Amino acid sequence: MNDLPVGMCAFGTAAPPVETQRRREASCWRLLNILNSFLLPDWREETFEFANDVEGMFGCVARRNSLDWFTIAGQLGYPSARLAATIAAEIRALSAAIKDRDRDAFADARTVLLELPTRRCVYAFLKRKRIADEPKAGWIFMLANAESELISAGMTTRSVEHRLKEINRATDVGNTFGIYRCWRVSDPVRAENIVIDALSKSGCFQAPASVAGKTLDAAIDDSGLEIRTLNALGSLEERHLWGIFPRHFHWGHLSYNR
Repeated sequence: MNDLPVGMCAFGTAAPPVETQRRREASCWRLLNILNSFLLPDWREETFEFANDVEGMFGCVARRNSLDWFTIAGQLGYPSARLAATIAAEIRALSAAIKDRDRDAFADARTVLLELPTRRCVYAFLKRKRIADEPKAGWIFMLANAESELISAGMTTRSVEHRLKEINRATDVGNTFGIYRCWRVSDPVRAENIVIDALSKSGCFQAPASVAGKTLDAAIDDSGLEIRTLNALGSLEERHLWGIFPRHFHWGHLSYNR
């Protein structure tokens, strides 16, 4: 656990407080208990609280807008933003079905969550399972300095945190870069060339993080190189069952509203 104050951590890499971590772990166990049973559980206020905790973790990875989003992503085994958003939406549907005593809706949401790598990600969070790294895979990252609007996009086959530290040591700016986007890809060299083409530049440059992020999201999505996502569940040793996504997945684009 990182003992540094949150303010001293680069964006995306903050460690959660000890009590928050413990609460999230307890919430994960509660969700697993529900997923492992066919029975519609009784509704209690604490049901909403623990479901909201786990939904919030996946939603955080999907939105990539919090100080600890990449830390949480790593704890969950680095699911993609699209995959994390789909799981978050189904946990929300599960919680609503329990509250409404809707057995059919509960069964539907539970089925989708079981077919998705929900339990595998949660077990990874609880350190009961480890999602193995894919051979020859790497990372495409987009780092940003919010105040100066400096962007650094590139590739690494090591950890993104290690590359972040290297760039922050070498860059003379008032505030450190943070992790604003990250994609696990099967062919990092090819993906890096796609990134350079999409941005028409490489290395460190100035641009709004939201604009550069959307550009790279689209380029990586079109490339088909991202792994641990909806169209690459095999990398998580899960089955391909595209028919279970009608509520949140349409023509290759995710509909996620929070």
